[in-house]
Amino acid sequence: MDRIKLLEELGAIKRGHFLLTSGLHSDTYIEKFRLFEHPHMLFKFIEEDLNKIAGLGFDAVIGPQLGGAFVACSVASLLKKVAIYVEKDAVGDFYIGRGFKIEGKKLLLVDDVLTTGSSIKKILKLLDKRAEVSGIYVLVDRREKKTDNFMGIPLISGTWFNAIVYEPDKCPLCKKKIPLTTKKTDIIK
Repeated sequence: MDRIKLLEELGAIKRGHFLLTSGLHSDTYIEKFRLFEHPHMLFKFIEEDLNKIAGLGFDAVIGPQLGGAFVACSVASLLKKVAIYVEKDAVGDFYIGRGFKIEGKKLLLVDDVLTTGSSIKKILKLLDKRAEVSGIYVLVDRREKKTDNFMGIPLISGTWFNAIVYEPDKCPLCKKKIPLTTKKTDIIK
């Protein structure tokens, strides 16, 4: 399956001027919810990686809400594993609640889109000394350079999509006065 083509057909690859969660700007945004709204396509997207993912050896799958939770649930379902969810509190700090137990477990950390890895780094810090992370799986790796690890941990990505990102003060799209799109731009009330 050509995953980039699938993402394009679903309308998940957006072009313009975007403010990313990391605070960086980009001319490309991956709207993973276009894939999530078709769970059978999400499963198909992940199924091609199952042998590699299963080879990492883990007890449970853990992912951050919101997007990473969809990935965690899907991977766990396909591999018949337990899914654990990481949430954010009111100030944006990650925590594990709802009675989930991670102590002593081997975990597969999953997320939707990897740009800077700030969420993954925060979750790794949260898990430090409590659980072992056997590997990381992301649907889309949009970092400048594709690698098979992240912070020394094996990384499997469903697809790699090199999307250029800019520091806000160095963004050529801002200099051209192209309107900045944020997540809140298309909310229906």
